[in-house]
This record gives sequence, structure tokens and C-alpha cells, in this order.
Amino acid sequence: MKNLKLKLLRKLKTEPDAETKDFSFTSGGVQVKFIIHGPQKKEIIDFFTYYFEAFPARKTFPDVIVHYYTHEKSSEYYRADHPFWNEILEEFVVEKNKNSEIEIQQRDFIGIQTPDLVYHATGPTLSQGCCDSTDNLVQYVLGKHLVSNGILPLHAAAVVVDQEAWIFFGESGAGKSTLAMSSFENNGYKIMAGDQIFLTETDGQLMALANTTTIFGFHRDHPAWSPGPWPVRCIFHLKATPREYTFVRREFRDLLPLFLRETVSWKEVIDSADLLDIVLKLGENESVLWGEFTYQKSENFWPRLLKDVQDEN
Repeated sequence: MKNLKLKLLRKLKTEPDAETKDFSFTSGGVQVKFIIHGPQKKEIIDFFTYYFEAFPARKTFPDVIVHYYTHEKSSEYYRADHPFWNEILEEFVVEKNKNSEIEIQQRDFIGIQTPDLVYHATGPTLSQGCCDSTDNLVQYVLGKHLVSNGILPLHAAAVVVDQEAWIFFGESGAGKSTLAMSSFENNGYKIMAGDQIFLTETDGQLMALANTTTIFGFHRDHPAWSPGPWPVRCIFHLKATPREYTFVRREFRDLLPLFLRETVSWKEVIDSADLLDIVLKLGENESVLWGEFTYQKSENFWPRLLKDVQDEN
């Protein structure tokens, strides 16, 4: 299947297009410029205008350029639900070819990274019904650029309380997305993220930045979403068990192994030593309260948690 996808991409690359359209946005301080080729340019630009509204371009020149190639609506490759774009793959399959290019295969897109870090990619036509393709491609091309800008991608939910971000990191199944949604439904707290967040330090303050990745359960215009950035108040390890309310204050060093496990890192993209340097620097920030936390899904835990955190101060 990979060879067929690469064949399609190389074919689309060779087809002349005198009227490309482009769209730029900024995520985690990294500016990405998409240059759209082929017959579906308008559909993709319209979608990007909506999807990246909260991430406007802020620089004159991009940090990353992605050429994205579209194809005819009548083609089988247009459909996001086609088996061609739904192989069972773990993260990214990355290989270097004889031309020193990096071939990138993911479940729902295929890409080529040139030696000068320009990307060429194709997949199903990007749209609100095909967010995974957008999210996975964007997260890959951000890669090293995030780390070089001092940005840490973290597998975590983030809830905004009194204009501060409360971060809950943990493994899949711990209840991060459920926690985020219930925080809005029960308390009216805004949500930055249900699964992934960016952390960085600005003028001595740890800050949370929204990731461009879709939050499960609602679209970008949902009243719960608040992309920030917001200063970080607490970072908690969210444990899957016990399924009842518990809160224990911890030191950063005690949670470091668990925290590192939830950093979003692909060995093909991000150097682990650089990632560790960022984690250790962020962990030294004394303005943040660290702890471990569990909750019962049927309980509105926030009154108890706010009191416990206040008592720790």
C-alpha cells in the first residue's frame, strides 16, 4: 500500500499547477505555510480558514513549508473513509530513500521530506470530517521545530480556572477527555485541550499553549474552547485508579518518570536529549504545584480539589 501511495504522491507532484493557493498559521511559535495544489484548493482553504482561526500567522516568513496535493472528487482517493487511507499503523513509518529524502507514512497521509526540510504530502481531501489527516500531518511537520523553540508537547488535558491552566497528564484511559468535558458541563470551566497541550516558559512563567489538534466531542466554535495562552497553576498526574477522589501533593522529581512517559515524542522527529532538557527546565519552575489525582466520573470534584490546593498553599 505504501508504494501505491508514494506513486500517487509522485504523480501529483509532476502535474503542473500554475495557480496554487497558500495558507499560513502559527502553532507553538512555529509558522507553517501550506501550498495547496490541484482541483480541491478552495475546499481546503475554506476548511483551514475555519480550523486554524485561533492560530493566525504571526511572521513574515514561514518556519515550515508543506506542499499539499489534491485530486479529483471523483477519485477513490478523495474519500477519507477509503481503505487506502485507513491502514492500521502505529504512529509514523519513516524511511530514508536513495535521494536522501525522508518518506513518511501514516494511517491517513503519505509524505516526503526533502533534505532542505520542505514537505510534500497527499491524503484524502482535508475537511471537518477528516481532521485526523490534518492533525497528524501538522503534528509531524512541527516536530523538531517545537523543541528548538523550547516548546514541550504533552499528552494531557487542560482546564482554565480563574484565567489559569490546570494540567492533567496521564495515560490513555485515565479520563482526561472526560475530565475536561465534565469541567465545562458541571462548572462552566473553559477547556484548552482534552488530549494534547503545549508547555513553554516565558519570562519565568510556565505557560500552556493550545495545540491545533481537534478536541474530541466538539468543534472549534464550541463555547467551551479557550485556546489561551494561559499561565499554568497546577500540573497533576491523573491516575486511572482508584475510581474515587484522591489528591496528593508531589514533588516534580517524584513525577518525572511518569511525566516523561507522556511527552509527545516521535524518535524520528524529536531528539530525546533535547526533549529532556526542556522537561528539566520546565520542572524547575517554582510557580507550579505538582500532584497526583484521581476522581469518580459521576462526582463534581472541583470544589474539593480547589480547597485541597488552597490548603497546600
